[in-house]
Amino acid sequence: MPQIKFDYNGQTFEANVTDEFLSRPEENQQTILESQLLGKYDEKIRSTGDKGFLDYLAMLERPAQALKVGFKESEAGADLFKALGHVDLTPKEGFFTGLGRGWMGEEEVRTQDFLPEDMNPILKGVLGFAGDVATDPLTYFGGSLAVGIGKGVRAATPRPVAQKLQDFKEYAVQKDIKGYGLPDIGRWFNVPVGTSAKKSKGILDQSMKEFRRRDKETAEGVANLSKFFREHAGATGVGVAQLKRTFRNLMEDPDSVTVGQQNALGDEGMALVDEWKARIDHWRQEEQAMGLTYEALEDYFPHIATPAGKAYLAGKADDVIEGIDEYGQPIYKASYRMARTEKGDLPDTVDAFNKSRAMALGSKTRNPTELPFEHQFFYEDPTVALGTRWAKHNKSIQLKWAKDELSDSPTIFGQQFSSDMFDWRKKGYRSEWDEVDEKWNYIKDKVNGSPEDGWARRNFRSYRDPVTDEYMNGYEQWQQFLKDQPLRHETGIGRWIKRDPNDPDGFLVRTVNPARLDDPLNKDVEKYLWEPFEESIGDYTKLKGIPGHSIPDEMLDAEWVRVWTEQLRLRGLGRFSKQRLSDAEMKKLPTGYREARDLADAAKEKMMLDTNEVFIAPKQIARQVEDHLSIMGGDVRGTEQIDKFLSFYDQTQNAWKAWTLGVRPAYHTRNAIGNILNAYTVTGLGENIPKAVETFKNAAQLQYYARWSGSTAARDEVVTALRGTMRGELEDMPYPNMDEALWTQEYADTGFTMEQIVEAAVDRGINAGHYRSDIVREYTESLASGEGIGSRLKRLLGPDNPFVRGGFIFGGTIEGNARYAVFLDTLQKIRQNPSKFEWAAPDGKKIRLDKFHNEEYFTTEVRPRVARNVGDEPEMEQVRRLMTKDEAIMDVAGQQVKSALFDYSDVSRFERGVFKRVMPFYTWTRNNIPTQLKHLVLNPQRAEKLAIAKEQFEHETGDLDNSDYGAMWGDRVPIFLGKENHGVVKAFMALNVVPMADLQRILKPGPLLTEMVSPLIKAPLEQISNYDTFRKKKIVKLGGALSLGEPKDFLGVALPSRLWHLTQLLVPLVEINRVNPAGVFGERMVDPTTGKRTVTEAYAGLGARRESNPIDAPEVARWIRFFSGAAVYDVDLRQQRYFMNKNLKRDLAELVGKLKYARANQRTRLAERLIEVIDMVQQQELTDPFDRR
Repeated sequence: MPQIKFDYNGQTFEANVTDEFLSRPEENQQTILESQLLGKYDEKIRSTGDKGFLDYLAMLERPAQALKVGFKESEAGADLFKALGHVDLTPKEGFFTGLGRGWMGEEEVRTQDFLPEDMNPILKGVLGFAGDVATDPLTYFGGSLAVGIGKGVRAATPRPVAQKLQDFKEYAVQKDIKGYGLPDIGRWFNVPVGTSAKKSKGILDQSMKEFRRRDKETAEGVANLSKFFREHAGATGVGVAQLKRTFRNLMEDPDSVTVGQQNALGDEGMALVDEWKARIDHWRQEEQAMGLTYEALEDYFPHIATPAGKAYLAGKADDVIEGIDEYGQPIYKASYRMARTEKGDLPDTVDAFNKSRAMALGSKTRNPTELPFEHQFFYEDPTVALGTRWAKHNKSIQLKWAKDELSDSPTIFGQQFSSDMFDWRKKGYRSEWDEVDEKWNYIKDKVNGSPEDGWARRNFRSYRDPVTDEYMNGYEQWQQFLKDQPLRHETGIGRWIKRDPNDPDGFLVRTVNPARLDDPLNKDVEKYLWEPFEESIGDYTKLKGIPGHSIPDEMLDAEWVRVWTEQLRLRGLGRFSKQRLSDAEMKKLPTGYREARDLADAAKEKMMLDTNEVFIAPKQIARQVEDHLSIMGGDVRGTEQIDKFLSFYDQTQNAWKAWTLGVRPAYHTRNAIGNILNAYTVTGLGENIPKAVETFKNAAQLQYYARWSGSTAARDEVVTALRGTMRGELEDMPYPNMDEALWTQEYADTGFTMEQIVEAAVDRGINAGHYRSDIVREYTESLASGEGIGSRLKRLLGPDNPFVRGGFIFGGTIEGNARYAVFLDTLQKIRQNPSKFEWAAPDGKKIRLDKFHNEEYFTTEVRPRVARNVGDEPEMEQVRRLMTKDEAIMDVAGQQVKSALFDYSDVSRFERGVFKRVMPFYTWTRNNIPTQLKHLVLNPQRAEKLAIAKEQFEHETGDLDNSDYGAMWGDRVPIFLGKENHGVVKAFMALNVVPMADLQRILKPGPLLTEMVSPLIKAPLEQISNYDTFRKKKIVKLGGALSLGEPKDFLGVALPSRLWHLTQLLVPLVEINRVNPAGVFGERMVDPTTGKRTVTEAYAGLGARRESNPIDAPEVARWIRFFSGAAVYDVDLRQQRYFMNKNLKRDLAELVGKLKYARANQRTRLAERLIEVIDMVQQQELTDPFDRR
């Protein structure tokens, strides 16, 4: 082929041409050559139309592009670019000219411009991305840019201006309008505003650590009990129901159990009975140590009301039960509590109680042998009853701890002591701590034993210093040691007040006695003083949920008797052996007795008011604390009808949500991608790709070891149980040879062992179990469902369906891997440079880890108290100790995980009660959008890489905007792939896959928020209005308002339009319909060569024609989308360009004219067809209705 040279703009180019081309006139040849040259190398014309967020994100690269284009247009740069193979049709325009063009986005320089055109497109894109990132200064300085700007602004701000801003901030926090202000707005969205609000939330967050640790123990203990019943029944042939009945009776009525039944339960079962009895006693001790009341019974099995029992109590009064608490436990009347404790004749066991209420619950037999579940008043299943009682214990401990901390309980203020500081010695004995049984043992020891009975401190004995010859008094040393113990100050969230007995309108406020702080061991010095309350009582309110302090009833009664007796004496009236008289008896007596009674009542009332202490807090803070306590306690307030409706609504939405997420492989894949991207955006995990791969691998290993608590025996037990049915799979399990030593060795260069990391992760709620926390479940109902109790239909359709559970186990493992990876990565970075990380203290203060020295923040443990006498059973005590640096490090790592991958349980009461009901996936959006905005500022270099990656995909596409592809595609953040081909370009939608793409919702919140509305709200409204808000068209195109509409196919079945519209809410079925395995639902295909469309019937001609679905992608592509969620769409640019063209208006006007003619001449069928065509044109489904173009 001939080759010729030609000149353009001072440069010489070569081109291959044909002989025919050479026969053309020379001027024509030059015109053609210049046209082709401009088409290939001329600068791209940047679109100025409406764009999406990712296009605006590319503006982060403008400074770099300004420098690149400016250098390209300079003398030296032009020569260098030319040497590298770059073609510039307007070279050497000058550095500043190029700088301006690059800054305005009029021209770009991409690494791909220098790569061969025939290079593999994937390799070309990778190299292009690497080159653009490497040549961008933001890559190296982006992380410090925001920090530097912030420091510069602070340094440049004059001190008076800074003080004014601080004053305004404090004013804004304190300002309220009719009792409501900025802290309330923060409260609605779970953002603490102000010091007290931060302290309050910090305390409540701390309480979750203890709860999560206990919750893990509960899950394991309940699972082991359930597992025993299943496996033992399978091994012995004894029914599960019989084993559970024997187990229950051994706990609450052991005399009724025969030897044969005990033998059937076996040694393991009998050991479990003893274990659970001991556990119940442990609950008692812990609750007593926390100051909670506990009804102690010798033989005890929890009474937990079933749904039938709750319904029974809701409908009528009961002679024994006053009510039901939030965990389903009955609140017995006082007479029954006394009789139950004394083992009276009233029904005591679950069996006896259920039989006494059986007929009231619908049973046909008064004393049936086996009560069906629907006739049981209390749960008879041990797993459900014991699991629920354990959950109540955990929540009660959490609530009591939080209330004590919030209200500055006297038990936690001051010097922090524990019983092991006060070692009781008995003559001839020494004490020794048993690490296994966690209790103190007292051992006879004539040599080292105590010389006498009494209190002492083990390490402080009197002696004479051999060097100074000074006598060291052991008791004084011990006293000084106690005085040196850390002092816990009051939080100051609220105040304790009581009435001023000397001022009817005044109040006294509790304050710390400074003398007691100086002498903390002196019990003769009062801990608190009561001083006049000088502030406005109207600014405060009683904090609901914090019980007041009052003097005992015995003292009030004594005061009444004293005044009553004195008044009778003063009046010269006789005394009664019966001091309390009824109103009827009092009416029969002279007036003087009634006057004495009234004065005694008034004295008692005054004493109660004068001594009753109430905890108050500023109104806005009180509302925040009450909301958190309400969430922790599961409190739902409202009428019975509203509660029932909300319960039904929540159960229905939870079931829909669980099926929508749990069983869809594509969701789990997208979730994994989103986790990786967020981990990179927020924490930087992935900046070093080989290191990131190693971290995710280590996280997987950690998950595997955590599953068995580092025990090969535990793993082998499960493997052995499954061997025979899954032999091949088990042989290929990851890390089959566990190294138990690794569990207790430093792991992955973190400075902590596997065991420490897993324990800390569980306490901070970052482990895999967090995956399901966005789907709120009722705990007892979940346990019952797991044991096969309750409605089968509910278990089949709800979150406890085996497929859904399996999906969540799989998804939870994926979720947990990313969480553990971020946790490990943060621990590694802290070890390398702790100065880069700050610990958020419970009161909101930030403390750099390299300067961590804690003298004011405490954590609580409940542990055995040192027994006073030899042989005493150890009781439990609360011990508050200073938090350690290691705990602070774990807190920081946990917070990093929650910052990147979110804490779905951390929502306000308002968000939980309103937003999560209106928008099922609200929690994700609520957390993700602020996170992306924050790190777009803090780490712009990470966000910019997404824009650079998008540019690599679209390098050959050209610059498009909404006028090219339409708002429907634009709102879903498209990334175009390759060149336009006959008006069609392929695109991938980043929304719901790339977390940062969610910022598109800020640009156009309306349509996208509409999609987020719950289907339980949106679907009925759409049906009523006959409008599909997602597809932006009528549901029924033809027919009246009540018409079901024309048929549409779904899963190969023809359905009316309205019913078809409802089926689109069943997301798993929609996925199956889309994947259309082997074309079983018919096929709708387009021949890529001829463009001819073919439509076939479902089920080999027995079903409906596949006419209502989009064009089917090839089979392999459909399955790839099903499992990965990765879908590539064909975007027809011709449709949108037509829609934006004046031809649209002309065609619509002509169609409307024809419609008028058809109606005027009563041509009904033609009119209906024209209405359908007009709708198709308006929806861009048809671009040339008259086939003219």
